[in-house]
Amino acid sequence: MKFKTSIQNKWGRLAILALVIVGFLTLAYAGSAQAAEVVTGDPDAVVAAGVVIDDDLIISGDNVVIDGTITGNLFATGIEVVLNGSVEGSVFIAGELLTINGDVGGSLYSGGCAITLGPQATISRSIYAGGFSLVAENGSHVGHGIHATVFQNRLNGEVGKDVEVVTGAFEFNGSAGGNVDVELGETCSSCLEFVPVEAIQPGLRIADDSRVGGELSYKVTTTNFESVDANNVEIQPMEVDFDELRNSVLRFIVVQEIRRAIGEFISLLIVGGLLVYFLEDRVQSVMGKISAGALSSFGWGLLVVLLFPLALLVAIAVLISLTLVTGFITLGQLSGTVMGLGGLTIASFVIVFVFVLSLVTKAVFAYMVGKFVLGRISQATLESRWGDVRALVTGVLIYEIVRVMPVLGWLAALVVILIGAGAILGAIRDTLRPSVAIA
Repeated sequence: MKFKTSIQNKWGRLAILALVIVGFLTLAYAGSAQAAEVVTGDPDAVVAAGVVIDDDLIISGDNVVIDGTITGNLFATGIEVVLNGSVEGSVFIAGELLTINGDVGGSLYSGGCAITLGPQATISRSIYAGGFSLVAENGSHVGHGIHATVFQNRLNGEVGKDVEVVTGAFEFNGSAGGNVDVELGETCSSCLEFVPVEAIQPGLRIADDSRVGGELSYKVTTTNFESVDANNVEIQPMEVDFDELRNSVLRFIVVQEIRRAIGEFISLLIVGGLLVYFLEDRVQSVMGKISAGALSSFGWGLLVVLLFPLALLVAIAVLISLTLVTGFITLGQLSGTVMGLGGLTIASFVIVFVFVLSLVTKAVFAYMVGKFVLGRISQATLESRWGDVRALVTGVLIYEIVRVMPVLGWLAALVVILIGAGAILGAIRDTLRPSVAIA
């Protein structure tokens, strides 16, 4: 067994929480969009032994017990949830005391005070857990990996691949086919007054007869441990080279800014070229609005940006109302169609709005700046065959040079977007305004 220290960031904890959230969002969706078996108890909800539910199961109650077989996914909530039977799909559970004694064909997504895998528990894929305590007893089996963020963790069973945990107390007396990666932080001893589980002593303890197929990596973010033992390997507090960390962050920011600037430069050239080639009259109209009153265009642009979110909320509310009314009148036959078409329409407007703000406004403004600069230098340059191309490239280059400047670049981009948005709105108003015939 190899040991090493690590100061790598544990993005896994975010993934764990995200996956748990996604799982319970899936529960909400399943209840409304799919035909699933729903069981509620007052106070107990039970699926008896021998009962087979050939579908997903949504079950809730103070005390939930699953002794039967579920051929789909299981979504369970309760103060105490116990799975003694089998689930062919994945399991999503939340509660105070969660116990798995049976078979799970997919993964286990759990959030609760105390999560326990009994000696007969088999999870074919992975466990994603968040809570106070996670205990896998001797005899339990996890086919893939365990990814958990808990205050205390005891793993005495078998894990097929990696173990990744963020915890304050970790005991390992089982086996893992891959790596065991532990981040040790503060525990919550005072929480034991409210959580009905056995306390695990803070620190890291790896039994002599435990088996790790890969490496044991650990990071310690606190020294407030009563006992630390990992096969006589001393664990030191994490040391961070802040100078190197600062330099790494600066390098990352510079590289990302260069990538952004190059990508935006190319995008603006493409969008600007298409606009000038196919919609030259419209582009000239927008430029005229900017020339006639940049401050007025800025004000209108600011108003558009501020009102768009409100208009979007109103559109969504109207769509929901239409869907409900249509569903009531047609007994649900057209509600899905109305929701789908309305949602697609709203999404299309949002995409167009973002595209105009992020690219069209900048491309038109850059083209205008380029024409102004080249016109000052040499009017003949603009009148040549490639005059428009030169103007566009010059304007975009000037914009990107300003854009990479700290603070000033961000402010310049904001001003360009607002002026461009207001000018585009003015040009559209002029197009829609009926012309007055002169006698």
